[in-house]
Amino acid sequence: MRDINPLNVLNQREVSVMPKHFTKINHTIPFKYAGRTHSDVVNHIKNWIFNNLDGRFTVADYSVVDNEYPEYNYIGSYDVKVTVGFEIPEESTFFALAYQPEETSLY
Repeated sequence: MRDINPLNVLNQREVSVMPKHFTKINHTIPFKYAGRTHSDVVNHIKNWIFNNLDGRFTVADYSVVDNEYPEYNYIGSYDVKVTVGFEIPEESTFFALAYQPEETSLY
């Protein structure tokens, strides 16, 4: 059984503004995983972090960018770029390697 995280109890895990000492990563999510709304993507990332990591974090930026791979580029397709910050540098590495967005159905 996991120990209770005091940051969760005090509702202090998520930070609204990214401090300078946080490790910042830019994570690109392909179109087929992007979800329908901004909150879908951000909520999925936050839930994953809450369930798999222990330190403080912030989801600081969200933007829509053109597809990285032109062979998958069709009308209305885009990628989502999310900037996520972590207080513990090792957690940013784990997130970058282990986070997998769930595929969404567009129809």
